[in-house]
Amino acid sequence: MFNGSNFTNISSMVCLRRYVLLFGLLILHVVGIRAQLGQQLTSSPTPKFSHQYTFDNSDRYYFIDTTFNNLYWYHQFNNQGEDLFDYVVLGSMGTPANLLTIPKRIGLWDYYQQGAYQPYMQSHNDIPYYQVNSPITEGKYWKGYDRGQSFNIYHTQNITKNWNAMIGYNRLNDLGFYTHNRNIKSKFTASMRYDAAKGGYSGKAHFYNEKMSIDENGGLVNDSSLSDPVDRVLIPVNLLNDSRLIKNLGLYVDQKVNLLELFGVLGNDSVQDAKEKDSVRTNSIAIGHKFQMDKRSNSYTGYADVGYYENYYYQTKGEYIDTSGYKTFANSIYLRTDLGRTSIFTLEVGVKNLVTRYGGRNYDLSGSNWGLSSLIAGNISDRISVNGYLDYIATGPLKESLDARFSGELKIVKGLKVFGGYNVLSNYPEFFKGLYYSNNFIWNESFSKELTNEVVAGLKWGVSNRFEVKNMIYNNHVYFNENSKPVQSDKSLNVLRLKLIQNFKFWGFVHQDNQVYYHLESGATEIMPLPEVVTRNSLYFEFHLFDRVLKCISGVEMKYYTSYLSPSYNPAIGRFYVANEREIGNYPVFDVFINFKLRSAMIFLKYEHVNEGMNGYNYFGAVHYPIPDRVLRFGLTWRFFN
Repeated sequence: MFNGSNFTNISSMVCLRRYVLLFGLLILHVVGIRAQLGQQLTSSPTPKFSHQYTFDNSDRYYFIDTTFNNLYWYHQFNNQGEDLFDYVVLGSMGTPANLLTIPKRIGLWDYYQQGAYQPYMQSHNDIPYYQVNSPITEGKYWKGYDRGQSFNIYHTQNITKNWNAMIGYNRLNDLGFYTHNRNIKSKFTASMRYDAAKGGYSGKAHFYNEKMSIDENGGLVNDSSLSDPVDRVLIPVNLLNDSRLIKNLGLYVDQKVNLLELFGVLGNDSVQDAKEKDSVRTNSIAIGHKFQMDKRSNSYTGYADVGYYENYYYQTKGEYIDTSGYKTFANSIYLRTDLGRTSIFTLEVGVKNLVTRYGGRNYDLSGSNWGLSSLIAGNISDRISVNGYLDYIATGPLKESLDARFSGELKIVKGLKVFGGYNVLSNYPEFFKGLYYSNNFIWNESFSKELTNEVVAGLKWGVSNRFEVKNMIYNNHVYFNENSKPVQSDKSLNVLRLKLIQNFKFWGFVHQDNQVYYHLESGATEIMPLPEVVTRNSLYFEFHLFDRVLKCISGVEMKYYTSYLSPSYNPAIGRFYVANEREIGNYPVFDVFINFKLRSAMIFLKYEHVNEGMNGYNYFGAVHYPIPDRVLRFGLTWRFFN
């Protein structure tokens, strides 16, 4: 029988557990600072390495890592080829990815996402621009689940000292464990960067085109049917023929001319002395133009005869196809100045036009918007750096939308920095949430602008260690409810996240890596459910064989998140929705791995989910969607410096 004293005891235990965890995070944080202080970042504001890359809107160049002394490569065994710690993947490579932490931030100029498949999609900020002393070709192969594989290859070289080009291709074909669980993806990527030695011209451009075909099986008919030694293809699933086709195409061009160099103003000795002191160009006034084009579509093929969905509006028998698509063109003209001698202070102000078109079967929405875009960034001294961005849409259907971001970083001592920032975003929900017509779901909503406030602060030390406190406040948040339809909350949602990344190294060969999220929610549990704790811990050893010819890394890794009322996945809309059906989680997944490096080749072996069945079979990434079973996987990365 429930009584007040029992409730008090339970609350006290929960609070005690939280304080113990917070204290443990703080102890690890302090110990980590002492253990890692003095290690340097593998990035630089200038291209001083022999082989490096950067990204658009980034002031850092990143070193192409060849050290093979951490798990950076190991964590890329997935469809995207990136670390997906923030997600749990439902089944196999390329299946829906359930977010375990705060939703990713979407900028002011983007109004269409691919829902549960967005983590696999290419974006403009992810395209690298290289600067290399010699051509590089790299091929990667990963074994999928059951029958399947992923292959990725790219080549980059400097055509001249100031002109670099990159081209890449990725292919995925994975059948997965369960019936109707196949995923096929292909992606082509290219980038180019040019900085004229004279004349003040510089430009960069990139292009990507990807297509993803997914079998949507609707998950297990009965979650309790997941047991051993049942063959997974014999377990009934909800959908046997439904599928999804996703297309994503992007084009970006940025060109600018330094007016001072163009008209010969920079020919004096004082400016030449400044150039010799600095490793990058300073004292410039440039006028530039940016063009960005995006074309995305998402098509769902279903069969009304199955009777899986509650509604079949326009077709009650046979095959039907529901499609939503988005096309946008963005043009901006900007004025940019870079001032400084031993440091650079950048100011940029531009006028931007965004033309959008969104639609599908029996609906169409288009508009043209004008706004301002600006940034300020630089080093006040060699210890303090600041960044600020301010975007505002003044006219058009998206008018009075605002995106303001401010951040700063202070170097306390060598290898130790403190950082902080504040972001405010006021914009309309993405078009898909406002308007959608399909055979299973129809809505046409007029939502108010969402308002998101973010405050972040923390410490960074060593190569990649950090302790971060982030507080998010959401107002007018739009989410998918238990009926898989978008609704706007009238509550203020408050989410506090503590993030710790702490990697230890003992005696030169023992590594112990930790990455932890801790969430505290207020008013958000029923709308934005998150596990209280998400953690990944690794213990591995670094050693050499055959007279140091073969380098090895071997160990074990665990990923775990506490139980919570996870969102569920709806295939018809390709989104997660708040279902409140049952809790999942509280199940650790252990992987055992050994990785080898022989010259420029790296071989990866891992026995994934080795503890399958040892503590039952309640291992789900979302209701009705299990995570992968125990499987032996391998991969190969081979890099050629021509």
